[in-house]
Amino acid sequence: MLKRNFYIILTSLTILGYSWVVFHFVGDSHPDFTPCMFKSITSIPCPACGTSRSVFLIAEGAFTKAVQMNPLGYLVVSGLVILPFWLLHDLLSKKDTLFYATENFNKLAKQKPVLFTIFTLVIVNWIWNIFKAL
Repeated sequence: MLKRNFYIILTSLTILGYSWVVFHFVGDSHPDFTPCMFKSITSIPCPACGTSRSVFLIAEGAFTKAVQMNPLGYLVVSGLVILPFWLLHDLLSKKDTLFYATENFNKLAKQKPVLFTIFTLVIVNWIWNIFKAL
């Protein structure tokens, strides 16, 4: 992927993430709405089901409930907190540190032990989501 496209996509996703959180707190969101197409089609929660609700719980200060809803919410919140600063840093310093950090993470994630660990955690989270009947 081109560096320019990487930064455009990541900036867009960050803005979209903040917009989603603001919409939840300001807008009139329907409590039964789920953005998960997998769950809408199969009635089975996906591994990421509950992530948005977890982010909203973190924003409300309900940290334990957020972990119980879906621990992935903490990864999303971490990204929403760190990415704007990192993007701004790269823009002002005219460096590509985020791009290269992502490339390095991708190389690390392709190693079999790391890939196995990530896969196992995703499957465990998925089983937990199904068990909780999200």
